Amino acid sequence: MDEESLKEKKKQKLLKAGFDARARARREKEREKEEREREEKKEEEEREEDLGGWARKLRQEQEVRWSSFSTFFFCAHSLFLSVCALGFDGEDQRPLEEESSFDRQEECSGTSKDEEYRVTSSG
Repeated sequence: MDEESLKEKKKQKLLKAGFDARARARREKEREKEEREREEKKEEEEREEDLGGWARKLRQEQEVRWSSFSTFFFCAHSLFLSVCALGFDGEDQRPLEEESSFDRQEECSGTSKDEEYRVTSSG
């Protein structure tokens, strides 16, 4: 085969590969759309059959998402405060009177200082 026919053959292979890839992507997108429609239909049927149970399920899912976010936020905040308290040389930059047992108790406990104050001052 001469050089020109090899180039043409390579071009045809690339065109076919692109065509096949687009066809696979279309099929995958259609499958995802069908799956999404099935889930929406199932959700709608569940809501129509048992509205109270459906609402409880949604509330529980929301609480799980919120609690995991809250835990992440409080731990990230605690880590941030710890990093801010350290200098570039790794030495604690806070004066000794600033550090208290109250600060150490808050670390990743899931409650803020304000929440702990409200709990201890109301009780």
